[in-house]
Amino acid sequence: QRHGGGGVQTSGMVFGGIAPNPSGSYLATAVGYDGTSWAAIPSLAAAKSNIGGGSQTNQETVFAAGGRPNYVTTTQEYNFSSTVITPGAWSSGGNMPAANMRAAAFGTLTAAVSCGGSTAPDGSNTSSNATSLYDGSSWTSSGTLNTARRGHGAGGSQTAGVAFAGSPGPSDGTNTAVTEEYNGSSWTTVNSMNTARQILGGDGTQTAAIAAGGYTGSNSAATEIYDGTNWTTSGALPSVRRFLSVNGVSTAGLAIGGETAPGSQLSVVDEFGGSSWTSGSSLISALG
Repeated sequence: QRHGGGGVQTSGMVFGGIAPNPSGSYLATAVGYDGTSWAAIPSLAAAKSNIGGGSQTNQETVFAAGGRPNYVTTTQEYNFSSTVITPGAWSSGGNMPAANMRAAAFGTLTAAVSCGGSTAPDGSNTSSNATSLYDGSSWTSSGTLNTARRGHGAGGSQTAGVAFAGSPGPSDGTNTAVTEEYNGSSWTTVNSMNTARQILGGDGTQTAAIAAGGYTGSNSAATEIYDGTNWTTSGALPSVRRFLSVNGVSTAGLAIGGETAPGSQLSVVDEFGGSSWTSGSSLISALG
C-alpha cells in the first residue's frame, strides 16, 4: 500500500510502498506492466512509501519524489533503454524544498509538478498548499493551491495541470471535491467533482482526467471523468478500495491495487475503456 506509480497503460510501473501486515515494512521493489502482465523491474535506490511520482509517457521517464520514512525530500529517477542491453536503474535526483507525504505529482522527468500533501508529522492533521516544479535536476517553489489538501489526485503537464479531491483537514475525516487547474505558475478553482473524497486514484490531463475509488466516509468504487470543464460520473470500479493507483487518461486507464482496510491490500488490476472497467492481469504481489 501507499506506493507510487507512473507511465501509461502499455508501459507502466508501480514502486515502493508498505508491505502487507504483519511485516508492514517499507519496500523498494518495483514492477512494470506492458498492458497484459506484470514483471519485476529494478528496485528503488531506497525503500519508501507515500510517494509522489508519475510520467505522462512511459517507463522511460518515471520519477519518485518525497515520501516516508521520516518525511524524505529525495527524488529518484528511473532510466530505461530499449537499444542497450542493460537493466533500468534508479538514480538520485534533486531534493524537494520540503519533506512531504500524500502529495500529488504529475508531469515528466524534466518538467514535473508536486502539489499539496502534508509536511508535518503524523497526528498534526496539517495539509499543505505548496507547489513545486522539477526540471530534471532541481525543485523550485511555484504558485500555491487555493485549497490546501493531502491524499488528492492530479494529472496533466507542468503548464496545464489539474488537481482534485483530497483532505483539507483538520482531520482525515474531512473531504473536499474542489478542483483546480494549473497554468505553470498559478492555480485557478474550477468546477468541483460530484463527490468529495480522499486517498483516491487519479491521473490524466487537464482535459481528460480520471478519478476512481478513495474514501468518502466509507470506501468508494465511484469513477468520475473530467473534460476540462465538468466532471461526469462514469462506470464504477468492480470493487470498493482506497490508496489505489490510477494511471492513464479518461479514455484508457488502469486502477492498480489498493486496500479495503488497513492490512487488507489488493492485487487486482482493472482497465478503463472510457465508460466501464474490466478485469486485467493481477499484480505479482498485493499493494495498497
